[in-house]
Amino acid sequence: GKRTSLGNPYWGSLNNTLAEIKKVGGQAIAVRCDHMKDDQTRALIDRIESEQGRIDVLVNAVWSGYDRMRGAFPEDGKFDSDASFYEQPIQFWDENFSGVRAAYVLSALTSPLMARQQSGLICHITYRSAREYTSNVAYGVSHAAIERMASDMAADLQPSKVACIALCPMGHVEDRHEGDKDAESGIYIGRCIEALFLDPNQMEMTGSVLGTRLLGRKYGVLD
Repeated sequence: GKRTSLGNPYWGSLNNTLAEIKKVGGQAIAVRCDHMKDDQTRALIDRIESEQGRIDVLVNAVWSGYDRMRGAFPEDGKFDSDASFYEQPIQFWDENFSGVRAAYVLSALTSPLMARQQSGLICHITYRSAREYTSNVAYGVSHAAIERMASDMAADLQPSKVACIALCPMGHVEDRHEGDKDAESGIYIGRCIEALFLDPNQMEMTGSVLGTRLLGRKYGVLD
């Protein structure tokens, strides 16, 4: 979801990710897509359907709310995400909810293909801020919306045997552990999602908010 150019360091990081996937025997295709532009999102789904013929798992993790926190808008001066909501730019609300919209659009465009398959898993990445105050209003309320969206989408998708859940990492997601006991790697989260997808009883959990640590214990997944 991060807007980049080919010369941007984020793109170099993506190339490293592709190399790591290939090193362990996986296949990966990187596609540039601005999820704030529905035509690009639709083109991405159309391409996947054309080239692969199916979509088994959709993980919604696009988020632009972090951009302002990380200094992407220098005209704001020093931005404090822990400040009271009335001390923050109004645009911060829209930036957080753009992630909610991206998850909705991606799910809406992917679900018809999964419904035809009569199988599939949609995971919305959430955080505990949906249920308790962590830092600011916009971030918390947008994640609460993500969790409610998972529940409501699950109801619509139930007849199609497509599961939809909200998945909550325990803490920060990092490439490697740096001694933070609450941190998890992206690989660990991916293994939890894979185990859930392969569970023949996954529909029993549809509509739920599931913690990665809960799934890790359930399926014996290690970081």
